[in-house]
Amino acid sequence: MNIAWFVPLNEPYFGRARNYDPAVRLRRLNTHEQLLKFGITSTLYSNYRTTPVDLTAMNATIAVFSEQGEKEIEMIKTLKSKRVKIIRDHCENIFQIPYEDESFRLADKIVCCSTVLQKITNQNGYFNTIVIKDPFEKKLVTIDYDRSNLSAVYIGNSGLWLNVASMLMPILNLTGYKFIALTENDTLGIRWEMNDWHDIACSADVAIVPTDFRFPAKSNVKITTSMALGLPTIAGDLYSYREIISNGINGFFCENLEQWHQALTILKDPKERRRIGEAGKLSAQLYNIENITKQWMTLFRTLADS
Repeated sequence: MNIAWFVPLNEPYFGRARNYDPAVRLRRLNTHEQLLKFGITSTLYSNYRTTPVDLTAMNATIAVFSEQGEKEIEMIKTLKSKRVKIIRDHCENIFQIPYEDESFRLADKIVCCSTVLQKITNQNGYFNTIVIKDPFEKKLVTIDYDRSNLSAVYIGNSGLWLNVASMLMPILNLTGYKFIALTENDTLGIRWEMNDWHDIACSADVAIVPTDFRFPAKSNVKITTSMALGLPTIAGDLYSYREIISNGINGFFCENLEQWHQALTILKDPKERRRIGEAGKLSAQLYNIENITKQWMTLFRTLADS
């Protein structure tokens, strides 16, 4: 089995290197690296948009595409003529853009990052779908559950936090939590960097993951990232989060501000922080890179045998 990943890396992400895009790094680059560790032949083509690839000489069984465009459509058609199976990795609830429909129609399988995105994709007329969720990034860290001066960390896009800050900041202040933001925008808080984000996150006592209901198809990765560190996690009410969190057992999901206040109050108790944090860390292991890569491998084998 020979896997080819077509992932353009020479295009910026919010002015930074493309591997700062979580979908690119977690779903594609990290899965590619884990396949190699499992002994699977996997090749990354990151400059194919600027440097031509000789597709006729390629010995791929499966090709995974993350982008759509005229060049990708031409490449997909060439590969399909060689009986290479095509996968479209699909992570955004965006449809009816140029070449999207054709790339979906040509794909042998569309891999969606969430159950809701799969449902929406089906509703748009594409039924050859499967869900493979995001893996978290492993970091060896230690959480101090016994601190008295508490802080809550938000890890994610600055735009989302700004949309909900006016609602949650008064509750954080009322319950006595200092706020830490780890985002791409250092004007809001601390700039997210690959080499130290986990240490900064673990200087907090609770992770908060608010949701924007305009984006119901988002993946699980924000909560599994925090839970895997051992941080007790409070999340907004998103279906991807409900699939993982058992409320009050391995985390909290909140439908309203009163529930946010209750969860933050409960987690002021160090015993509760330890209980929730340890349970959440255990639950998150279903989404480690080894387990998620095995799901990809099952899909690859199914397509290769079809």
